[in-house]
Amino acid sequence: MPTPRGFDLSVAPSRDVAAEDFGPVCERVDAVYGLRARQTIRRLISDWLGQYKITPTELLHLPEHLARLEGAGSLLQGAVQRAARAQVQESKGDVQQRMRTLFSLFDQILKQVRTDARSGRMPTLEGDDLADLARRVADDPEPAYCFNAAIAARLAGIASVGEKLCQLLAWLAHAPDDTAPLLDQLISDFLDDSGALMGILGEHPDLLTALLCLIALARGDAWERADAPAGYDALRRWIGAGRMPYCRDAVLRRVAQTLRGHRPLCGGDLASEAAAQERLMDELRDADGWLRGGLSMSEAFRARAGRQLHAEAIARLLADSENALDRFEALLAIEGGIIEGPTKELYGEYLRPIIETPANRPDFLAVADEDARQHVRRLAALAARVKASRLADVDKEKLGEMLDDISVEVLVGTKLLERMVRAAGDPANGAVRLMDLCTEGETTPGRARDLVREKIKSLLRLPGFMEALTVKARNTAEGRQTLIAIGRLLESFEGAKLAV
Repeated sequence: MPTPRGFDLSVAPSRDVAAEDFGPVCERVDAVYGLRARQTIRRLISDWLGQYKITPTELLHLPEHLARLEGAGSLLQGAVQRAARAQVQESKGDVQQRMRTLFSLFDQILKQVRTDARSGRMPTLEGDDLADLARRVADDPEPAYCFNAAIAARLAGIASVGEKLCQLLAWLAHAPDDTAPLLDQLISDFLDDSGALMGILGEHPDLLTALLCLIALARGDAWERADAPAGYDALRRWIGAGRMPYCRDAVLRRVAQTLRGHRPLCGGDLASEAAAQERLMDELRDADGWLRGGLSMSEAFRARAGRQLHAEAIARLLADSENALDRFEALLAIEGGIIEGPTKELYGEYLRPIIETPANRPDFLAVADEDARQHVRRLAALAARVKASRLADVDKEKLGEMLDDISVEVLVGTKLLERMVRAAGDPANGAVRLMDLCTEGETTPGRARDLVREKIKSLLRLPGFMEALTVKARNTAEGRQTLIAIGRLLESFEGAKLAV
């Protein structure tokens, strides 16, 4: 199996017990086999699991693995103590009592697994016939336990976690529809292993592309790969059909965990990283606009954006900006990659002063007469971006009003409206040209657009305007088109009508 290059999905484990979630407080053996408990086991003894190339599910189903852990002595003692301390932290319970309960659960599991192995309760997987295995365990009170034990025993002879995952995927590729979902828990455990997951992802040029591949898998979307392992497409289809939720959630957990890390997604500069984060968020949103992965995913994006938004990074982003308007535009461009919450508030604290500072006002107004219309379009585009942003409503309203005020100053200061009318040759054509400024993207909605409308109305009120236009409409096709356009314009002005 090739070693992926250019990215790493592993995340350094936390050493802060208080910061970690060690799952539910298990009181019964069956709870230890649940998802949260297996995740806790992985966090507590991840290095030991990696040393012996096994997953928590394999550990909990084979007596030789449990016996090896029992013989590890201080490792088991330390893991139990760490879990006990975290689990009683909020309740202020007794750590020693919780440790005794956890050791008792371990002893019960070891005894039960040994008894089941010796009694012949556990079947063996004959060839690759998963359907036959599923039929033979169907009458057992715990069919999933027996099924997983048989698969774990078959995997025991495979040297690496990555090769085990490839074997599971190969079985999945040929499994009947009613049997394939039985592999959900087992495969999800392997997908929680960053090394195994990187193996089936293949090589990618950067972390962004690798995460996009993961998100495609979690959504059940196709991801064209010439070297995909057998069963990869089946895994994608089963996840997309909603039949392998453990696997889907394992992939999304890895996306969130990777985002919490410090490795850059692509270029490393703030603009590139923000654009990459915006693309990831877009890909993760479901039909209702919510992020797949829930609160954990949102918090991962917030944490990453929070690390990026600092004075030094902002300074680098804006270093090539020639003036305050350029700085405002450059900083606004990264808004989509910053999720709502404290980071969005921090982002607003960097953005607002650029336009609010009086000394920066000339930069927003500076424009040559011949470039005035393009400048007004630029201000309108910025206002539209502010309106569509996820900034706080009060910020969106205030920034929109300020951009609109600046647009009015530009229109008045450059006499753009008067110059457009003169260039049109006559008031009728001038009114039609000004109509373009009333369309979306040409002027900021608000006072600037109202100013254009009032100018058009003043032209329509000129003595002889309509008479001249009517004569022109009778004599030329251009005149008729102008008359129709003026009629449509009047219909938009407070219900005024003109028969055409």
